[in-house]
Amino acid sequence: MCCKECEKLSDEQLKAVVCEEENILVSAGPGSGKTVVIVNKVHHLIKYKNVNPRNI
Repeated sequence: MCCKECEKLSDEQLKAVVCEEENILVSAGPGSGKTVVIVNKVHHLIKYKNVNPRNI
């Protein structure tokens, strides 16, 4: 698991967070957790992939 917050994500959401592709599309209905996925993706990139926040 990448982080404590990721424990709450569904399998599909977790795949989006840890995906190695440069670009991903997050598409889902209202209230499904898109913003949570994007926030966790940014956190993952900064903390675990050493990406400079200015490059996101």
